[in-house]
Amino acid sequence: MERDFFKNKLAEKGIEALVPDEAGRNYIAQKLEAELYKGIVTDETRAGFLKLFVS
Repeated sequence: MERDFFKNKLAEKGIEALVPDEAGRNYIAQKLEAELYKGIVTDETRAGFLKLFVS
């Protein structure tokens, strides 16, 4: 997430990429593996993701 390749490609299209801090990236990775890859979407996880990207 933190590498510039995707950020630069998105910026070319006028899209700003938001990259969470290390703790946020770890949270995302954990939730992807434990829940989202299995089709599980909880309100708690949804709220956790929103906290990372909505101020």
